[in-house]
Amino acid sequence: MADAKKNTKKTNKNTEATSPNRTSGKITIYLTRDSFCMGDDAMAPNIRRFTCHIGSDWCPECKIYDILDSYFGTNLPGYFWRGYAGGEWFADMYLLRKDGCGFLKDCNIAENWEELLEKYGTIHFIHTDYEERDKLPMKRKNEYTFKQAERIYKQFHPEK
Repeated sequence: MADAKKNTKKTNKNTEATSPNRTSGKITIYLTRDSFCMGDDAMAPNIRRFTCHIGSDWCPECKIYDILDSYFGTNLPGYFWRGYAGGEWFADMYLLRKDGCGFLKDCNIAENWEELLEKYGTIHFIHTDYEERDKLPMKRKNEYTFKQAERIYKQFHPEK
């Protein structure tokens, strides 16, 4: 049992040392998405940065749903969004506006989502009509590395 704890601690230290998005008990994630080219949404890559404090009260699964919910907000038209981390499928997010019923969001994330975030630190979303969702690939080229996302974020948000 003591050996298992030593190995776990060693693994955590190694992960923290090699992961570009994890520092001092925090994890940073960049989200980007394709634009609709309408109104103020024409500024791809629509980048946002989220930083989470990791601690004993941190619920990672709850937090990733909160992050996705915050990122997509309620201003986008109803579409199906597929997210990729490092080119691998990360999540599907469906946004639906219903007349008189408000706004519905449905989200499904990969089982290995924590590993993907730890490894890549970026998620890029593409969209299509809900009926066309099966035509989106499960893998695609990686849009942005963590370093590229950091650079782009600083371009669009120089004061931060």
